[in-house]
Amino acid sequence: THVAPPLVEPLTRREAQMLALLAAGYSRPEIAAHLTLALSSVKFHLHHLYAKLGVSSKRQALSRAAALGLLAPPQPVELPAGPSGRVVAPRPNHNLPMPATR
Repeated sequence: THVAPPLVEPLTRREAQMLALLAAGYSRPEIAAHLTLALSSVKFHLHHLYAKLGVSSKRQALSRAAALGLLAPPQPVELPAGPSGRVVAPRPNHNLPMPATR
């Protein structure tokens, strides 16, 4: 079996956060909004993340990260139940319209 070579330099906390968001299917603009960063900062961190992983694309980064055991298994998300016992989606803390896609 082929064992992935280890990282030369460990990921920063921000790079690990971005990797997790990439694995969850977030786009660069969505990562920027989620982490309250400028899109240029997201691009900067992703560039360094890809360099540390030795890859040049999101697909390659996720594959390499999985091979290195850097991706946590997906955790089930439980939404809180409302007064009627029905599951209620969380309300945003702003008055902007909800985005059409995640």
